[in-house]
Amino acid sequence: MRILKILGLFLLVVPVSPGHGMAGKVVITCDNAASYAGKTLNFLTWNDLITYSEDTLLTVKVKENGTFEGSFTLDEPVKIFVRPGIYEAWFYAEPGKTYKIILPPRCDKTMKDVLNPYFRPVTLQLGIINGGENHLNRLIAKLEEIFSPYFYHHARKVFIDKKDTTLNRFIQSVRDTFVDVDNPFFSDYLNARLAMLTVMNMPERASVLDEYRGFGKKVLFHNPAYMELFNQVFNRYFDYLIHHKYKTRLISAIETTGRDSLIGIIKSDLALDYEDFVDMVALKGIYDAWYNNTFSHDKLIALLERFIVLAENPEIRKVGMDIKKKFTWLQAGTQAPDFVLPALDGQKKHLAGMKGKYVYLNFSSRLSYSSLREYPLLMRLQEKYGNKLQIVTVALEDHPEILKSFVQEKGYNWTFLICGDTCNLPGKYNVRVYPTYYLIDPDGKLILSPAPAPTEDFESRFRGLLKKVRMEGVSIF
Repeated sequence: MRILKILGLFLLVVPVSPGHGMAGKVVITCDNAASYAGKTLNFLTWNDLITYSEDTLLTVKVKENGTFEGSFTLDEPVKIFVRPGIYEAWFYAEPGKTYKIILPPRCDKTMKDVLNPYFRPVTLQLGIINGGENHLNRLIAKLEEIFSPYFYHHARKVFIDKKDTTLNRFIQSVRDTFVDVDNPFFSDYLNARLAMLTVMNMPERASVLDEYRGFGKKVLFHNPAYMELFNQVFNRYFDYLIHHKYKTRLISAIETTGRDSLIGIIKSDLALDYEDFVDMVALKGIYDAWYNNTFSHDKLIALLERFIVLAENPEIRKVGMDIKKKFTWLQAGTQAPDFVLPALDGQKKHLAGMKGKYVYLNFSSRLSYSSLREYPLLMRLQEKYGNKLQIVTVALEDHPEILKSFVQEKGYNWTFLICGDTCNLPGKYNVRVYPTYYLIDPDGKLILSPAPAPTEDFESRFRGLLKKVRMEGVSIF
């Protein structure tokens, strides 16, 4: 069985280091960011490395003299990233350390960048002024400089020749390069990177799992190299189980939300009894199955909730909750993401303060022709349904005074809110194109997600909704 051989290889080639140390304060400081004066910077990390949901660790405002300093607490090393303008800059932080960073030259996103659904930030590693030769960030940078070119060369060799005879020599040379390094996090990172090469060299997933028998002794939840390898090995794992004698048992476990049954299947297949590892394999399987549409979404949610409730490890529970949050994100019937944004008159508008009416929320820009052509239709909707429907436009705008003049000149009579280049609300609503619409009910829950545009006959959908509410005898005002 290919899965078993892969797991065996994990356990041999990816020996997991002992704990990485105790919790400690992390300080981030900078004294050369004059071009960023007045800007707010958010330093983030990933909550988990299956959904890649993000968590803000630190928010700082750069002083007029170009300096800033902030701190937070970490339990273990994590990858941190910040998105100043067109960049996504990253580095690794360890508990108890101070990082004097160098930001890239300021280059703000233009409104065209913001509106471009294909825009991708320039990714780079942040410079650390006070990092020594064996600083974690330098070690990882050095490893990636060696690893990345060989990885792509190796992938080509495996694809063409089915095997790469240089692999063992390369692995040994890399280990020799870092033989004197004493950093548990880096050792795990290095082992996972090298294991990735070995996995590629194996034609059968089972052969990989058989070789990695040490991989499942501890789950390294926040080590990106380890979790990248984990995600690759267990990609679409339920599909594998269906095609390898577990089809009937797996379907039964999911249909009956049988958590214990699913765990039993995984333990039997992997010949492994480490609970956290097995739970993570199950969660990864549920996550992939949702997007493959292999099983009922309701059944997968119910099964996921069993893992969340019964998880003994808080990290497992957190991963499960992140997966559930992603599954239900922006689903009709869930609470609409809240926000507070300035209106054209400077007053702050809060979504929670709009309860009592339906809210037709749209994200648009005066630079988008598709947005502009629908404004007259929005005005007619506002005039016709203003006592029942509140239209709210979140305008992507870096010149509020121009938008204000434009709205006044056209006589548009609904609420416009300003969302500048640092506004993260479009991300919360998964906005990829402009305009994008949502309909929110009087209790603040999404009811049409996304909603049709005015040119897509939103009015008839809204009238039908009002009729249904009246027929059911429910008052919404």
